[in-house]
Amino acid sequence: MAATPGFAPADGSDLAARLEELESRLARLEGALDRLTSALGQLPAAVASFTDLVDELDRAGFDLNGRVQGSLRVLERLTEPETLQHLERLLERVSALAPLVESARHAPELLAAGVDVLDEWMGRLADSGIDVDERARILAQALERLTSPEALDVLRTLFSRIDVIRGFLDSGVLDPEPLAVVGKAGEGLAQTAKVSPPPVGPMALWKALRDPDVQRSLGFAIHFARVFGRSLAGSRE
Repeated sequence: MAATPGFAPADGSDLAARLEELESRLARLEGALDRLTSALGQLPAAVASFTDLVDELDRAGFDLNGRVQGSLRVLERLTEPETLQHLERLLERVSALAPLVESARHAPELLAAGVDVLDEWMGRLADSGIDVDERARILAQALERLTSPEALDVLRTLFSRIDVIRGFLDSGVLDPEPLAVVGKAGEGLAQTAKVSPPPVGPMALWKALRDPDVQRSLGFAIHFARVFGRSLAGSRE
């Protein structure tokens, strides 16, 4: 019997190869379907987890809707023609940033070296008996107090009167000599407050004038009164 024109029967080896290739393709398709089925099976749990996350963020005061809308507004601004033109000009000049990028590549090494130096420094402080953690805690408390609304109000008041403060500093009242006198006055005041001296009459006062310490204090007071009076007279002119 004659063969049908245009049809060549395949031998056994060719048919087996084709069947093997078909079987391999079916196996790959089956694996892909299994992965798709597994992913679809996990989809409800993923959606539930995402919903729980959104609810948790909402309870924490995180405005997810506002963040998304803000991101969309930023994206809209970024895709405006004028913004894109600026970005294109910036990209054209990116070669000028090459040295900066090269320096940034060494940033992790520099950071690691800085951390090593800091660790060594903190170790030396600890060996010297200094509680670094306690110092850091005290510093954090001080920063918290300095940035409180009350402290900021005081700073604003000081800044508004900076001319007065400058005049106070220029007066010399914070020089070492005046501060030493103020310290001596405070020491004498503290000692006197502990003694509670009794009242004195004219005779006791006359006798006290013969005391060298009293004479020294009176001499200082008289000289101060003279200088202070001269300063008052000059300020009124």
